[in-house]
Amino acid sequence: MEASFERAAKSQPEPVKVESISVEDAITRFIASKETEGVGSRHMLTIRKTFAKDLLSYCHGHGLMFLREIKLTDLEAWRDTWKLGKTTSQKQQSRVVGFFQYALQRGWLDRNIALGMGKIRIKADERKPTIALDDKQFEQLLAAVSKIKINGPITDDMRKRLRTLILLQRWTGFSIRDACKLERKRIQPDPGNDKWYRVFIRRSKTGVPVFAALAGDIAKEILSAPNDNPRYLFCKAATEAGIRKAVQNFTKAYVALDQVADIKNEHGEHIWIHSHMLRDTYAVWLLEMGSPTEDVAALLGHSSISITERHYLPWIESRARRMFERVKAAYQNWGHEKAEAAKA
Repeated sequence: MEASFERAAKSQPEPVKVESISVEDAITRFIASKETEGVGSRHMLTIRKTFAKDLLSYCHGHGLMFLREIKLTDLEAWRDTWKLGKTTSQKQQSRVVGFFQYALQRGWLDRNIALGMGKIRIKADERKPTIALDDKQFEQLLAAVSKIKINGPITDDMRKRLRTLILLQRWTGFSIRDACKLERKRIQPDPGNDKWYRVFIRRSKTGVPVFAALAGDIAKEILSAPNDNPRYLFCKAATEAGIRKAVQNFTKAYVALDQVADIKNEHGEHIWIHSHMLRDTYAVWLLEMGSPTEDVAALLGHSSISITERHYLPWIESRARRMFERVKAAYQNWGHEKAEAAKA
């Protein structure tokens, strides 16, 4: 009241009143807005965990009931509790900035305090190197499928399903989640060549369908994967719960496979096998075979070619060096041919 009287005496305007909203209500409305926008179910799980669980629990545990009570120091202290890698932490902090920007635009705050959080920087030598399997290592991985055990005996059908999943990921670049919800009808014989099949990956931004090519024998083995639901290859139903369960089961299978395969690099060091390695193997194989980077980006579903370049830069650079040497050799051959022609 005193501050209001002082402003009146000095003919100063009253400040814009900021709506008092609880942290819980703000989070609820933020999540509802994301659902209305059509954000994917997988990303929605991450949003709910970040805000409806982690941030809300932190605020309640520190007596922060209203959104305006949260200070920059609170956000930094909350960030210190994250048990995430640097890359994942970068993405999480970006989501936090987005949440407070949403609150600012609705008049619940007078500034976006999350913008004051220091950037999480990742040095080049801190980034995990991309590891791709060579042909010999991949065959060793497939051979190990017959040896795995997951909390007791495993049936031949389960082994066959795992083998076909490995083949699918290796030759299409599917993530384990996308592979688990794949419908059989998306794998069809190529109309122009009966020895090949094509796999519908997605539609590009321009609406053009993107297909991956599969050799006929590999496609037929993948389609032979036993499953109770004839519509899908690896999950019983394409519900969120069904897909999540399938991903969990196959992730456990990959852990068991890593133990029995015991694949080593050129230095004799153990290589940790995980599903994403097969996606990387596919991408590196394409680049080494001379595929343009933009084609690899389209097949992998990267939103930008820069993502592909960042992840697979060593192989892109290697391909560029090979191209340079080939062009140089072509010039030299051309020069020799001209010299011989001049002598004649």
